[in-house]
Amino acid sequence: MALHHLYGIDYLPLFEAFLDPPPELPTLRKMVNFLFTKARAVQQGEIEYCRQLGTPIPEVWWSVDAFVGLQLIAQREVQPFFEEAEYLIKRHLRGLKIEVPTDLLHDWIEAGKILLGLTYRVAPLQAQFVYNTPELYRSLLRGEYLDPQPLPRTYIKPWEGAPHLLANPETRGLIAFEVQ
Repeated sequence: MALHHLYGIDYLPLFEAFLDPPPELPTLRKMVNFLFTKARAVQQGEIEYCRQLGTPIPEVWWSVDAFVGLQLIAQREVQPFFEEAEYLIKRHLRGLKIEVPTDLLHDWIEAGKILLGLTYRVAPLQAQFVYNTPELYRSLLRGEYLDPQPLPRTYIKPWEGAPHLLANPETRGLIAFEVQ
């Protein structure tokens, strides 16, 4: 959303870049292959949900997107996934001759990683951003557009358990991320 709003990047070409990752991005390729395989299976009559194998409760079924996220976590591939995604986005931007500050793009990638992790994390968490990334993210969700500003800060979730929030202690509890 931020790339689209701030730099006019069309969604479709960026999505298409992710649907055909180069061979040097094995985590993305594995994920895309799974999604295409599952899509073909659904077209042939298979159920659209995925069963989480190897869990104590054999009847847990997940939507495909939730299943892919869980697999990234279970197979400890979250870090490679986001590294490959950042590489692919940088490559796409270079092809468009668009320059996004490296720290800003990295902040956005880190925010995505944190949001994925907050969905399943109950432990305390600390995150550092170079830009006003959490505020920018929240503004985009509300349809209110902020410009990115260099604003180094540390955000924390200092408690165990839900709610899954990330707050900025410098602004006395401004909620930066909220996962519902």
